[in-house]
Amino acid sequence: MALEYELKFCGVEHDAVRQALRVAGAKYKSKYFEENLVLDDAGRHLKEQGVLLRLRRTPHGRKLTLKAPGPDTAGAKVRREYEFGVDNFEAALQIFSVLGYEPAFAYEKVREKWEMGNVLVCLDSLPFGEFVELEAGAETELMDVARRLGLPEDAASNATYHALNRRWRSEQGLNESEEFVFSAERRADLLLEFSDERDSTSA
Repeated sequence: MALEYELKFCGVEHDAVRQALRVAGAKYKSKYFEENLVLDDAGRHLKEQGVLLRLRRTPHGRKLTLKAPGPDTAGAKVRREYEFGVDNFEAALQIFSVLGYEPAFAYEKVREKWEMGNVLVCLDSLPFGEFVELEAGAETELMDVARRLGLPEDAASNATYHALNRRWRSEQGLNESEEFVFSAERRADLLLEFSDERDSTSA
């Protein structure tokens, strides 16, 4: 188990952040399309406790993640995180189904990962917008990298993507939905684009 500190930045141009990362000497890691299933019981008791149980699938593998609330802070979101690889995605779904946990909703995104010291910088493209997410083991490291990349303080948010999706749907006058996935056509293009597990470092 590890504490994970997260801070998102909304409405930030990826091209500008990418250039700032290069100038700062950050290390490009990968770019990929990911599919996520959030699991819960029929009463949504995990959600009530602020717990996320998730199965993730990317071209590079499958992971099971559990995130639980961490210590309160005024800035970054802090979660206790447990994560490990899963060899068989469908078998994992069947096991959780027997235990009473079924897919509650799905979400998708394209993630481009960079490393800057101990901080993971993620350029995320979601069906409802583009974001930058910083992840690290200490809040001070997040704030230092944010300043070095020129990320505006007033664009910072400790909300989850699920909360940001609900806010966006409300602002757009759309029906409430926890799910955020790409259109069938866009999803097919992304699966084709990222089907090769070899990452291009030209991003």
